[in-house]
Amino acid sequence: QLGKQKTAPENEASSGGSSQNESRLAGKKVKLPLFDGEDPVAWITHAEIYFDVQGTADEMRVKLARLSMEGSIIHWFNLLMETEDDLSWENLKVTWHISLLWKN
Repeated sequence: QLGKQKTAPENEASSGGSSQNESRLAGKKVKLPLFDGEDPVAWITHAEIYFDVQGTADEMRVKLARLSMEGSIIHWFNLLMETEDDLSWENLKVTWHISLLWKN
C-alpha cells in the first residue's frame, strides 16, 4: 500500500535473529553515571554494565571513569593517575576496594 513501509518482524531482525529483549536493550539509552565518591561498589557495577552494553574497550574504561568523577573524588583520582604508571580498569577497581577497607 502507498505510504506504508515494510518492516521485518522483531525476531527476524537483520542482526541475525536477535530476541525482543535484546532489541529493546539495544535501543535503550544507557548513560555512565556520575561518581561523587559515595558507594563505589554500586558505581562500579553500573559502570561495568554500561561498558558491556557499549562494548567499551579496556583502555577507554579508565578515561571514561575519569570523565564521570565529580566533587572531591576527582582530586583522589588525579593523584592516583599520577602515581600509577599504567592504571587499568581492573587495577582501579582493586584500589577502590582497598580504599573501602581502610575507611571501615
